[in-house]
Amino acid sequence: MREAFGATLIYMNALDEFSKILDVNSFIDNQSFVLFRYYVHGSRNQNTVIYHKETGMVTSTSFFKNDLIYKNDYQVNEEFRFSDSKGAFVIKDVNAKKRLLEAIRNNETVPELDKTDELLQLDENANPVIFYYEFK
Repeated sequence: MREAFGATLIYMNALDEFSKILDVNSFIDNQSFVLFRYYVHGSRNQNTVIYHKETGMVTSTSFFKNDLIYKNDYQVNEEFRFSDSKGAFVIKDVNAKKRLLEAIRNNETVPELDKTDELLQLDENANPVIFYYEFK
């Protein structure tokens, strides 16, 4: 437990070169990396930090390309919520679900996306869609 807390302090100290961060969320941790989202003070945009455990390298980005769901250069900020030892969960809330359904209708998703017919049956009042991404 002590090592985990010490490592967390290293991650945060590695971010000192960036602007001050607020609201750290969407914390994902596996054997290779730690990923979390944050807001920069004074901005409404979320950024993502990836800490590579083996190299100690810290990468910050303002968006992801989700090539497991979307094809081409469809940019999306995934809403990672939490993880377990085998994978991470993404929740498509009302607005993200609407964009996902538009992408399916416009043929902007990968052909391998499972259950698109079922997804297209969802109405605006349906609960959020949850995706589970297995770590490989």
